Amino acid sequence: RHLVEDKSIDGEQSLDAHDDAARDDKSRASRLMDGSEIERAGVIEELVERIDIRRECVELTLLTSGDGKKSVLTAAATLVRSGLQTRLVPPGLQTAGSQAPDEGLVRLVANAHSARLAVAEACDRPVEAIAEEQGFTSHYFAQLARLGGLAPDIVSAILEGRQPATLTRTRLARTKALPLDWNEQRRMFGFA
Repeated sequence: RHLVEDKSIDGEQSLDAHDDAARDDKSRASRLMDGSEIERAGVIEELVERIDIRRECVELTLLTSGDGKKSVLTAAATLVRSGLQTRLVPPGLQTAGSQAPDEGLVRLVANAHSARLAVAEACDRPVEAIAEEQGFTSHYFAQLARLGGLAPDIVSAILEGRQPATLTRTRLARTKALPLDWNEQRRMFGFA
């Protein structure tokens, strides 16, 4: 916002340092909005002195003028692990939005669906035999079969990459007591 402030220059006045700074700000704003990727990167490099990433926020230290004045901008954010990645998630942003679906999470949901179908089709066969056929230990297979009872809207959100940032493959796989009630599942995983 600071960069795009319009500071009018009166044609009768001579330019002083303040006017030069205003002109520089306007030029930077223009390059940020309309410049090429290289120009935008150059402006950011000129402005940003330091970026500090903390568990609860991100702090940007900006050089705001040629005389060395600095401003610190702080944005609340939470570090969230998602598979092998760690992301910064702003407060209130529950979903990954335009993120691609988490492949590990999608694979877990697919395996859970397959496990549940295998159990349903197995009739009176022991779980150990079904698990072995599927290539899983009986303990893990039983956990997968339970996860096969996820609410359909949760499954859809995962497949589309719209799940809350806190719903990771690890968290879902370690869920010991998955509620049968879909509303409880939504609350548990941050959909409600």
